[in-house]
Amino acid sequence: MKKGFLDQIVLSEEKIDILFKQDFPVVKKWIDNIISTFQVDYFTFYTKWYTNGIFSKESFFKNHPEVINIRSENRLFRKTVDYLHSKNIEVGCMLHLLIWEKETWGNEAVLGNENRLKNIVPENIELVMIDPLHSLSKGRIKKLVEEHLTIFPEIDHLLFETEIVNCNLLKEPYDQWAVLNEKPLFETLSPIPSNFSFQGPSIVNNQSFMEFTSFYERTLLEAINKTVKEFNFKGELGYVYQTNRGQYNPLEIVTDPDWWILPWYYFGWGEPATQQKIDDLKLFLTSLYQQHRKVWYIGDAAIAVDTPSIEDMFEFCRASGFKRYMACGTPVPNMGLRWLGIDNERLRKANRLYKRLYSGS
Repeated sequence: MKKGFLDQIVLSEEKIDILFKQDFPVVKKWIDNIISTFQVDYFTFYTKWYTNGIFSKESFFKNHPEVINIRSENRLFRKTVDYLHSKNIEVGCMLHLLIWEKETWGNEAVLGNENRLKNIVPENIELVMIDPLHSLSKGRIKKLVEEHLTIFPEIDHLLFETEIVNCNLLKEPYDQWAVLNEKPLFETLSPIPSNFSFQGPSIVNNQSFMEFTSFYERTLLEAINKTVKEFNFKGELGYVYQTNRGQYNPLEIVTDPDWWILPWYYFGWGEPATQQKIDDLKLFLTSLYQQHRKVWYIGDAAIAVDTPSIEDMFEFCRASGFKRYMACGTPVPNMGLRWLGIDNERLRKANRLYKRLYSGS
C-alpha cells in the first residue's frame, strides 16, 4: 500500500500552516525531515484550495505575493517536484473546484459568500461558492486544469475536490434542476437521518438532492476528464469526496473506471469517535472497494488526531488490500498543515503513530 501526506502551498492563516511562505532551502529541509522519519511514497499538495498557490496568468486568480511559489512564478514548486522525483517520491496536486476568492472571481456565477471558512484564510479575504453548472464556472475550471497540466505536466496525480461546506447555497441551481426534472423544491426538503452512524441527519440525504449533486459533479468530472485526455496526461486522476455528506453513491459521479475515488473522514473532528461509526465507515468502504477497486482513503494525521481511530482505519485499509492511503496534514511540529487547535504536543503524538504505521509495507 502506497502511503503519503497531504499538505498545501496556498495562502492560509499561519495557525494552520506556514509552508507557503518558505523558500526552497527551508522546504527541502522540511522534506528531508519527513522522508527520514516516515517511509513515504508520495506527497500531495493543495495547489488550489480556497485560495491559490500557483502563479497564474488568468485574471480570475489572485496571485498573493505572500506565497513564495507565486512570487517565484512557480519556480519553488518546480524545485520541490524535481527534488521529490530525484528521491523517487511521487508528487501530486489537489484542486478544490467550488470555493474561490470573490475579489478576482467577481459577482457572476456566484451562489453566495462562504463565511464558514473565514477562520482558515486571512480575514481580508472574502470567499464565495460558485455555481457549478454556470458556463462561466465550467470555462474557468477548464482553464484551471489546463494551466496545471501546462506548467507541471510531469506531476504524478491530479485530484479534484467538490466539498460542500454549506448546502443551502445550492438552493438556486437545485431548484432550476428540480423544475426541469419534476423533483421537489429545496424549501420542501427536510433533514433526513442516514443509515450510517457517522452521518448525521441532513438535507443532503434527500434522494432528489443526492441526484442533483451527483449530476453536477459528474458533469464537472466528465468535462475535466476530456480536458486531461487532450493533454495526454499519464498520471493518476481522482475524485475527493466527504463521506459524511450523504448516502449518495460516488460511482454515479465517477464514470471512468481509471479514476481513483478518495473518500475522507476524520474521527473525533467535531464529535467523539465510536466503534459503531468506525465499523459503519468500514462497511461503506468495503462495499465501495468491491465495486470499484481504485479506492484511496484519506485519513487523519493533523486534523483531529484521534489516534485509536487513525490506527484502526489505517490497518483496515492495509488488510482490505487498498493500494493507497493518504494522511491529511503533516504530523511534524512547527510547520506543515494542521487544523485549528492542534498544538505541537498532539502533532508529536501523531508523529509517533505514523512513524510506526508508515514503517511497514
